[in-house]
Amino acid sequence: MQLRALLAVLVLGCSSPAHNTSNGKPSGTGGAPSHIFDAGNTTMCPAWPQDKLFPFVGPFFYGPDDGPCTNTETDRSLTGPDKSFTLTYSYDDSGQPVKATTPTDLLSGVHVINYTYADGLLQSNSDFAGGLLSSTTYRYGTDTVGYTTQDATGAISNFDYTLDAQGYPQTISYSRIVNGQLSIPTDIPTHFEFEYANCRIQKRVAYLNDFTEVPASNAQFTYDDVGHLIEIDSTMTNFTFDYACWTADASTTDGG
Repeated sequence: MQLRALLAVLVLGCSSPAHNTSNGKPSGTGGAPSHIFDAGNTTMCPAWPQDKLFPFVGPFFYGPDDGPCTNTETDRSLTGPDKSFTLTYSYDDSGQPVKATTPTDLLSGVHVINYTYADGLLQSNSDFAGGLLSSTTYRYGTDTVGYTTQDATGAISNFDYTLDAQGYPQTISYSRIVNGQLSIPTDIPTHFEFEYANCRIQKRVAYLNDFTEVPASNAQFTYDDVGHLIEIDSTMTNFTFDYACWTADASTTDGG
């Protein structure tokens, strides 16, 4: 199997909306349902800080917490049993994820993904499993951001984002470079758009290169009552997110 360079290769978004509370965590409300190009009126949302664009899905996605403790991906098969694996994340004292690991029962071995930072911004991550499987570098700009992943064969995948005036991801375009030649696939989605409500992504819509919609690759986003992203679901793939480790940390801090 090939792990995604990020758990959310194509799910960048924001969740629990809006102004800063006394502890610096996001809260509040804003926006309304709409097509991506209106984006739920994100002009009423807080600006999206550039240092939170990566590595997962933005600054307002995790309720009161810094990020998920674990993420479980289930790949659904039309011809055989579903395949699932879980990533467990480690964070530094500033709340940045520094490592993600898989269990030992994968056919490809134990995966370890290491994240590196500079000036508070994610710069790269590398996926190891008995050797380097892929490496990813990130780029930041005013109107566009993205990242590039190179696998062990040398093939390069580019993910280019467009942002609105508030910095919210609007679209993603995907392309590949194989043997030095640009390749834009025609049989898988290469363009993605997002639908927002209350400053949170509600749906990701997928299109082929000719902008034919691919309903099986569309994804719905689900949140709990405190603003945690808890599920991203599509016909072929399901992601679930767990935050229990933060509750354990709080209990320890409070003497519980």
